[in-house]
Amino acid sequence: MQELHFTKRDIRLRIAEGKRLFWQRLDGRCKDTARALLEAGLSWEIREQLQVDRYRRSPSRADWRNGFTVRSFRSKWGYLPQVRVPRSRKGSYKSALVEKYSRWAGEFEKQVQEAVLLGMSSRKTVRYFSGFFGSVLCSAQAISVLLRKLDQKVAEFHKRPLADDFEYLFLDGFALRIRQALRRPYTALMAWGIKLDGSKELIDYKIVTSEKAIFCQSFLEELYRRGLTGKNLRLIVTDGAKGFAEAASWVYGQVPQQSCIVHRLRNVGKYLKRSPNRQTMLQEAKEVFNAPDKAQAVYRARAFLMRWQDKEPKAVSCFARDLDSSLSFYDQPKELWNKLKSTNPLERFLREFRRRIRLVDSFANLSSADRWLYALIQKIN
Repeated sequence: MQELHFTKRDIRLRIAEGKRLFWQRLDGRCKDTARALLEAGLSWEIREQLQVDRYRRSPSRADWRNGFTVRSFRSKWGYLPQVRVPRSRKGSYKSALVEKYSRWAGEFEKQVQEAVLLGMSSRKTVRYFSGFFGSVLCSAQAISVLLRKLDQKVAEFHKRPLADDFEYLFLDGFALRIRQALRRPYTALMAWGIKLDGSKELIDYKIVTSEKAIFCQSFLEELYRRGLTGKNLRLIVTDGAKGFAEAASWVYGQVPQQSCIVHRLRNVGKYLKRSPNRQTMLQEAKEVFNAPDKAQAVYRARAFLMRWQDKEPKAVSCFARDLDSSLSFYDQPKELWNKLKSTNPLERFLREFRRRIRLVDSFANLSSADRWLYALIQKIN
């Protein structure tokens, strides 16, 4: 028997070659399996639509099989060549698995859209996916087509009719930057609600140049025209800014409003940054909204004003301004007080939006910002 001698370098090279061949063959098997499953699904689909199996006769037959066409698809499992797509003689067969004339299969469209929405530019997206499919199969034109499809979904989302079954409405906004002629700040107005059955939904959003009352009113009027007339609304919670407060009074004048206590305490704290009374005053102000009932809250508020009026007049004036609007939550069921006294339920989602914004930094235009917000809201809802 002849002895074989290998150096350590030879062994490393053979192991590396074995790994490469293993993953290459596994990749090929996965693609073959995905193609076979797709063809089996298409065959089952046409059989269910025609309600007749292959080579069977039926008096109720409305259409016949007419062979198949050969198409290639891009999917999240890779490039699937030579897929046999069945067809019917009269054209009644409509596949739900693969869109007509489309070269995208499975959820690959979502994969590409997700990459773009996470901050990858179109060029980087093409470069990334071309490693799987080649530059011919994944081009900048294909990416543009996918994004235009997403634009249609965004438009449908903004125009969809709304059910008037919301009991509580939360309104707030957050800042984002858009690059057009000049890079400038914009505001995304958000509406989030709790329905009569207890379910929650981010209703809609609108990107505007500021949080002024005229833009907030336009946003709420659109919600009103689409069906959210407020017949079941018991309370509207805002951040305390004039924009949403005034707009809600114009559009939903019959509904009481709650001004966020967190924003109120935060504004009071701005006047106490260098004051030795800061911690004590903020704790006493917070106790006003922790009272067991509204009468006790009013008593604590008066005691707070009397104690600090002369020592911290600016902070006290800020706290007392329209204080009744921050006590409206006491008129609702007690088990909901913690949810209704502030915009914190909506702020949890806004924090997620702001975290994603830091990855993007700024958007190229309004359409890209619109697509990005739509995609995140779909995940949340």
